[in-house]
Amino acid sequence: MRIAYKEKLIKLCQSMDNFCLIVDFWTESYTGLFYCGLSLNHVDLTFQSCTCLLGCVPYEMGNKRASTIRGFVDDLLNTFELKLDEKKCYDG
Repeated sequence: MRIAYKEKLIKLCQSMDNFCLIVDFWTESYTGLFYCGLSLNHVDLTFQSCTCLLGCVPYEMGNKRASTIRGFVDDLLNTFELKLDEKKCYDG
């Protein structure tokens, strides 16, 4: 089921010209594990809003620097054949 959902999501993502990515990080208080939640918002040509949860995955990188997080997010996006537009991104 997960593979079918991912394939459907990839097909949907390929049809998008623009999207808004929401990245959320938090630490689980009991285990101390650090997680990344990634969701995508999109408004289609009929002005219907679509929100897709791309994943909630453990963040196991060695540091929490912006460049490391950006690489981590880029890798997650690549699994859905998505990439951020460098001209529209703000890296600080």
